[in-house]
Amino acid sequence: MTDVRRALGLIAVASWLLIDSLRTAGPLLLDLSEPNTATALIAIVAVGAGGAAVAWLASMAAQFFSQGGTVWFLLGITAIARFSLPLLDGGWLIGAGLYIAALAIATVIMCARVAVGNGSGATLVTGTALGAAAAVAEQALLRTFDAAWRTDVWGWVAIGVVAVLALVNGWRCHDLTPAKHTRGWWGYGLYWAFLMYAFANLGYVTSQASVRMSVAVVFSMVGLLLAARLASAAIAMKGPVHIALVVIGVAALAVLLSVPGLAALIALPIASATSGLAAALMMRADKGSAARSLGASFAFVAAMLGPLVIAEIDRLSVTPVRHGILLIAVGIALMIGTAFRVGTRHTAPALPGVLPRLAVGAVAVGGLWWWTSATYEQEQLYSENFLSSPTAMSWNIHHGVTPAAQGRLGVNAQDVAHTLRDNPADVTMLQEVDRGGLLSGGVDMVEYLAGELQLPISYAGAHTEQTGNAILTSRPHSEVRALKPDSDLGPRHGALAVTFMGATYASTQIDGDDGTDPEAQAARLVEWGTAIGPVVIGGDFGDGPDSATLAVMLDSGYAIAAEALPAGAAAQDGARVDFILGREVVLEDFALLDVPWSDHLPLTAHVRTGLGGDVAPHVERDEDAGAATSEPSPSESASGTPSISESPSASPSPSTS
Repeated sequence: MTDVRRALGLIAVASWLLIDSLRTAGPLLLDLSEPNTATALIAIVAVGAGGAAVAWLASMAAQFFSQGGTVWFLLGITAIARFSLPLLDGGWLIGAGLYIAALAIATVIMCARVAVGNGSGATLVTGTALGAAAAVAEQALLRTFDAAWRTDVWGWVAIGVVAVLALVNGWRCHDLTPAKHTRGWWGYGLYWAFLMYAFANLGYVTSQASVRMSVAVVFSMVGLLLAARLASAAIAMKGPVHIALVVIGVAALAVLLSVPGLAALIALPIASATSGLAAALMMRADKGSAARSLGASFAFVAAMLGPLVIAEIDRLSVTPVRHGILLIAVGIALMIGTAFRVGTRHTAPALPGVLPRLAVGAVAVGGLWWWTSATYEQEQLYSENFLSSPTAMSWNIHHGVTPAAQGRLGVNAQDVAHTLRDNPADVTMLQEVDRGGLLSGGVDMVEYLAGELQLPISYAGAHTEQTGNAILTSRPHSEVRALKPDSDLGPRHGALAVTFMGATYASTQIDGDDGTDPEAQAARLVEWGTAIGPVVIGGDFGDGPDSATLAVMLDSGYAIAAEALPAGAAAQDGARVDFILGREVVLEDFALLDVPWSDHLPLTAHVRTGLGGDVAPHVERDEDAGAATSEPSPSESASGTPSISESPSASPSPSTS
């Protein structure tokens, strides 16, 4: 039984390390995909195949050396190598990050065989779920802005903690013998796909369920802790009970992936727990050969990375089948495969040592909820001063990732926040805002910016709920509404609009790179934005000022801020595609901000509406609201953020009040 407890810790820390490594690899793959997607796909195949091959070679080498020592070495070298990432840039960073991801995959495969050999599939999945819960706790403390991209002490502490735990747990298990051969790797791989996509992804939960991060932490971690509990009891569970749970799990997965909002939030812990139960029964020791072990490693990699790659491609372009439907089908396959295992499995007592770990996790859940809510999500007071000439900004932030060609490659959440804080605008319209996407490193830019800037913010997804448009305002806004993309008009086409100081402000992105008609997208935008009164639209229109796309807008009564600006002055890549347009307003004092954090430059302009009046009477006057304090926090924010409330007209559309 002591061996089981040690194996739980081993696979938990290996799983935590793999989650961190895959999230770090995402932005590196995004950079490789521009402009050629094939390069990124080749890199993904190389990472997956390399991880499977390294695991197989390590298992072969372990027959001549120490089995446990080989696992300890692989785990330790992977954890220690992560220390190099914050020090690297460019090609070195991409190479090291992808190589570490491959090592982390190999480490999980090796540690999984140790867990099965010193327990069962229940030991394996219980430890995996506990490690995923630890990774979620880390994400919450770092506000989804991962350690590898941070320049503060919190980043180094996070990397160091994982490295120390890896070395300690690896050494504690150096005398454990792995199972020679195992089966069910495809089911374990599918479980990993769901972990990375949703179960252990705070950005996905906040965007899919339209909740604050404090709530997402609770539901995500509770789901993973329940998964650990069900997995630990899987071998002791009676067949009819198991069948009933997997049927419920299929329904919960379908709701989670296809019904945004409260239903998705409720379904999350159910889907997470039952998927863990299913994976626990799929993995088991069995007879085999060296060739079969190699095939098992590749099956795990394909089942894990395949759905994730398809999901990211679908999120950024048009695919014949939406990835949500594919993931539901994958979940059904996992559950059905488990059902066939019910009649052939051998029963045994529940795993020891799980309940104390669950108790520690429950305490962590409560603490993270309180800290996140109290530090970042408290309501603020705003000035009642009416603004007749507010400042507007429009910026495509490129998924929160700085391209290697523009500066230091990496997730730039902190730099985006600093840019917006140092160049305050009354209305900030953002495009390509990511929430939990793997290619953006899992960062939730909406929650991060809300916490850092303490400004009212609204968001609406475009092709998926995880990528879309956001608007921040210096005072509360109202009448939040979203234009959801038409499947025939391209995945990126969508818009978000709010009412601020009596005028309508909209953020949008129009893109014809996928073969869709940008003129039709512009026409639909004009038709949608036909509200009476002043209208300001900021966005990435995908083409220059003389394009047919902009002509649609101009023919509808819109004017472009700084229309005579020379071509190439408003974008990093030499093509002006970003504009602030207005109707029934005067756009003055147009300017560009020369910052390297995106492949687009921020645009600013003063908007003279000619309107007067008061802010909504329920807003209390407080000229000093939002002032920073000197209290440090892991995300370098000194005070809280207003609460986000849902608007029924935007899906989802969180806005502060």
